[in-house]
Amino acid sequence: MPLDSETRFWNKVAISGPNECWLWTASTNGTRQRRPVFGDKGQRFSASRWIWQKANNATLSVGQVVMHLCDQPLCVNPAHLKAGTQAENVEDMWKKGRAPLAAIRRGASKGRDTLRNHPERRARGDRHGVHK
Repeated sequence: MPLDSETRFWNKVAISGPNECWLWTASTNGTRQRRPVFGDKGQRFSASRWIWQKANNATLSVGQVVMHLCDQPLCVNPAHLKAGTQAENVEDMWKKGRAPLAAIRRGASKGRDTLRNHPERRARGDRHGVHK
């Protein structure tokens, strides 16, 4: 007898403590970012999005994304996931200093604020005294 979707989903997760990240152990989207994907009823979904919708018994609206409060893309612990907009997700990334250096350089090259005006946006190593 085939397993139901939720059983198949949880078979692909390394569950630890309730406050810990529960890491996806199966397929990812194949990009550098390694986003977890889950197949259900012949379709592929973001595993984070799929479990957020199941856990909250809700559907995300158009334009909403699932944000990882823990900043671990492979985490599927519903307690670590929150619905938001892409703008909120990007703002969260900047506030936590997770913006890739390339994005910072692109912003400066397009006439936006420079790093000199925003020291909190410097590369992680530079903030912590690590220089090459």
